[in-house]
Amino acid sequence: MFEHLRSREYLEQGAMIRVWLEDACWVRVMDDLNYNNFRNGRDYRGNVTVVTVSPHEIVVPYSGFWNVVLDLNGSAGSIRHSIEYIR
Repeated sequence: MFEHLRSREYLEQGAMIRVWLEDACWVRVMDDLNYNNFRNGRDYRGNVTVVTVSPHEIVVPYSGFWNVVLDLNGSAGSIRHSIEYIR
């Protein structure tokens, strides 16, 4: 499992997650079950994309805990970012 940054927040259906990045990286948004699968190398579902333009906005499809995962897909480097939750 490669290193990643994670932010976890309880959000209601329809809330928005806004991610600002200085450079391109993978942005993965998933619920707790899928985050656990991701972390353990199993198949998972979620909003997964390489973000090259900021801000990147994701609308939460249902209420619950949501994980925003930022990573470089195993590459070395740092991720300068900001995550905003719009309720």
